[in-house]
This record gives sequence, structure tokens and C-alpha cells, in this order.
Amino acid sequence: MFIAKFATLIYILPVMMFTYSDFVRTRPLQLEGVVVDASTAKGVDRAHVYVVKGSEEILTNSRGEFTLNTWQELPVVITIEHSDFKTSVEKITGDNRKIRVRLAKK
Repeated sequence: MFIAKFATLIYILPVMMFTYSDFVRTRPLQLEGVVVDASTAKGVDRAHVYVVKGSEEILTNSRGEFTLNTWQELPVVITIEHSDFKTSVEKITGDNRKIRVRLAKK
């Protein structure tokens, strides 16, 4: 009886491992970009960039640059907010992980 259960486990375990690994990302997706003022092309300091508000978010540096890690699958939609500018929503695909976002003044 034990041998039969053990043999079944040996056949099922590899299938379960491959199936699980297909669904679990081992590293987060890294998105890089810069947020600039559309009228001056200068970087926007402290713009709020997020995929999931409160969880996967970051503020841009003084040059408007950001690097955001996310566990979401591509395509990813990011939102960029700043109190002096209109909100921008950008769709990120596999081809444009390094992005440049131009924000218009309110």
C-alpha cells in the first residue's frame, strides 16, 4: 500500500512543480522611466508613480527618474500624479519598460 502511494506521489509531484513554477514569478518586473514637464522638458521632482496605490509605488527623484518594481504581469498600467500637473495613465508593454512621461500643467 505504501509503495503504491509513494509511486503515485513520484508521478504527481513533478507535474505540480512545473505547474506551480509557471504561475509564480521568481523576480519582480522592473519598470524604469522619467517624468518630465511637457512645457519645459525638465524632470518633475516627487511625482507619485504607482501600479497598485499603497503597495507598488514610488516618488520620482529630483531629475524625475524612477524605478518601480511590480509583481503584476505585462501589460501593466501605471498612474503618475503630481499636485501641479494633470494625472497621466500609461500602459506598459514588454517593448517599453523604459518610459518617458510628459505631464501637462493643470
